Amino acid sequence: MDLTAYLERPHILVSLRGDAGNEIDLALAAAGHKRRIALALPHWSAAPGLVRGTDLVLTVARRILPQDAKIGSLVVFEPPFAILPFAFRQIWHRRRDGDPGHRWLRDLITHILAPPEAPSASAPS
Repeated sequence: MDLTAYLERPHILVSLRGDAGNEIDLALAAAGHKRRIALALPHWSAAPGLVRGTDLVLTVARRILPQDAKIGSLVVFEPPFAILPFAFRQIWHRRRDGDPGHRWLRDLITHILAPPEAPSASAPS
C-alpha cells in the first residue's frame, strides 16, 4: 500500500487517552501528513479482530498480530513511511510496588525486553 492509499483509508488508533500523540502520527506530521482516525480503542487485544472484513487500517508492530491461523484473513504490509524506534515503559499503581508477584512479573518483563548484551572483548578463547 502506498502513502496515498494509506492516508485515504480510515484508521484504528490504539491509545489509552484517545489522542493522536503517538509515534505513527508524529512520523506522519513530520512529513506534513495526517491520517483519519475512525475508531479509537484503549487496548490492543480487540484491534486485529475489528480490522477483519473492513477497509480500516491498523498500524501496529508485527508482534502484536495474532500468531495463529486467524491472521490469514488480514492483509499485512510495511508502513509506507519510516517510524522511529520508541521506548516502552512499565507503569503500575504504587500499591503494587511491594507485591512479590507483581515485582516478579515486572522483573521478568524487564529481562525479556532488555537489549541483548554485547559479547565481552576479554572473553576467554
